[in-house]
Amino acid sequence: MIYIAMASLLLIPVSAFGEEEWVLISDASYIDEFGFLHIVGEVQNNFTTSWEFVEIRATIYDASGTAVSIANGFADISVLRPAERSSFEVVLENADQSSKADNYRLLVNGEHAVIEKNAVLEVIEGDNFIDELGFYHVIGEIRNSGTATATAVEVSAALYDEQRKVLATVRGLAIPPDIAAGQSAAYELVATAPLAINTHSTSVNVESEEYANVVIPEFHIVTLVLISSIAGIIGLSTVLRTRRAIDC
Repeated sequence: MIYIAMASLLLIPVSAFGEEEWVLISDASYIDEFGFLHIVGEVQNNFTTSWEFVEIRATIYDASGTAVSIANGFADISVLRPAERSSFEVVLENADQSSKADNYRLLVNGEHAVIEKNAVLEVIEGDNFIDELGFYHVIGEIRNSGTATATAVEVSAALYDEQRKVLATVRGLAIPPDIAAGQSAAYELVATAPLAINTHSTSVNVESEEYANVVIPEFHIVTLVLISSIAGIIGLSTVLRTRRAIDC
């Protein structure tokens, strides 16, 4: 597989509405073996209320500043509580337009959540590792401390370098995806993004149709960080970030 990694170089913040805001923690981008542009990162809810359907929209520009495409994705966690963060991935599934990408601008928005989820799902860390192909495996268990079955339990992870900048994101279902009250299920997420091999730590989030996570643990490995990207913290109720990407 051939990947082209892209490092972000330019950050332009836009003013927020008071202290309540969306915050883009960091982001990174790369071109995959199909020629598609991937933009990955983390978004945090700094509002005092929960939000859902949190959308990240990317406007992608060429070197002359001409818009070449628009792509969108959603936060991996469907309902974001105050101060909670979620990984995300936006993919431009057009190789021709992806090849023209020089920089992009991110827009984040969402809707007020209608239903709050009880926080009863516990993440139990496992022994993460890098396999012979250079893929990073995030492993652990989810325990359901609730009183009902947790259905369609989905696990998502952000992978960081030593400066806690996002390198890659990955998501998947627990095994099995439904967890009875008082029971546990395993998960294994495999990150194939090119920068994942440089992972120093991860954060894992989890939710089901009924429940939210209790805490977000962090796992550490010792590995040499070879590639990093410049990132910062900005935010607004609808937040914009402009990034420039170059081949590494």
